Amino acid sequence: RYFFKSTVLASVQRGIAEEQMENEPQFSAIMQAFGQSFLQPDIHLFKQNLFYLETLNTKQKLYHKPFFQSS
Repeated sequence: RYFFKSTVLASVQRGIAEEQMENEPQFSAIMQAFGQSFLQPDIHLFKQNLFYLETLNTKQKLYHKPFFQSS
């Protein structure tokens, strides 16, 4: 919610009104840290971070965000 503040109108129209992204540099840094963690040889860390990304996707539809898809 810190990065993607949705309005009631955007929630109702689902896809017609595009969500505005705030604090983009911080979001980018966090996603880069997630990406780097997947390159580590520790399989438990990989599993944990994949779980967290899936949880974010379930709650916030992270994988559908234009910034996430383009970066």
